[in-house]
Amino acid sequence: MAITKFIHDKIRDNGLSYFQTVAAAGNLRLILNSAAPATPTEARTLYDGTAGKYRLSNEVTVASGDVTLSDNPGGGGGRRITVASKTGTAAATRAAGELCFSLVNVAAGAEELLYVGEETTDQAITSGNAITFPAFDVIIPDTVS
Repeated sequence: MAITKFIHDKIRDNGLSYFQTVAAAGNLRLILNSAAPATPTEARTLYDGTAGKYRLSNEVTVASGDVTLSDNPGGGGGRRITVASKTGTAAATRAAGELCFSLVNVAAGAEELLYVGEETTDQAITSGNAITFPAFDVIIPDTVS
């Protein structure tokens, strides 16, 4: 089953700079998930095999310096943010299977699921092990089909 990518309306409405705004406020977190969350609560609730609990890692802080806004040189043009490579720690154990990651605004009373992307390794996760999130881009092209 393919991961359905998701991007919050505020990102489309305010542009990619919203990621930078949330990071500058100290509220942007990168989380490894066992399935694609539909809400910030699902993204942040520790996995135990039951529905709605998808967090497999600690909540890794993404600082303002970790988010770079630039032109997208690829086909379609547009703009992109690049999120720097980050490291974290597995907080739960899960057999190999489809994985994804999420960017969440954790501001109290204003939590938002901002982005869900596909993690390509789909490996087994063991609590306590180190996790490396490679750098990735979020792109809004000039043209959308």
